[in-house]
Amino acid sequence: MAFVNCCALLVNGHECAVIQRDDEIAFKKRLRAELLESSRTISIDNCEGPLGGPLLCQTATQHFIKVRVLGVSKAVLIVNGALLFATGNNLKLCGDILRRPDRPARCLRAKSRISDYRLPAFSVMSAVRGNSENIFSL
Repeated sequence: MAFVNCCALLVNGHECAVIQRDDEIAFKKRLRAELLESSRTISIDNCEGPLGGPLLCQTATQHFIKVRVLGVSKAVLIVNGALLFATGNNLKLCGDILRRPDRPARCLRAKSRISDYRLPAFSVMSAVRGNSENIFSL
């Protein structure tokens, strides 16, 4: 999660809020809400089952997405610029997301042991916060 928060801090100026994928219907609603808010970073946290589905595929690869507003018979065209993260033990992708042209799966490296997540001796978040003027002026 430290890597996700570091990236979000660089993009947003604050740490990344997370959504969870407990069941497919609730996940789609949460993801739609993030897209409607034009979130710049979306973190799907603690994924326990296979991750996939049409809306996630569109979010990972498409610049424009048409999203239905919940409770209303209306669709909104979203300009998608979100940086998408997914975390979890033994993270698995399924379905069409593995065959998308941009191949987001090549960026994901699932680790199966906690020991693979050793943090460096210094705090990356503190370093980014302490040097934000220099980082953002590039």
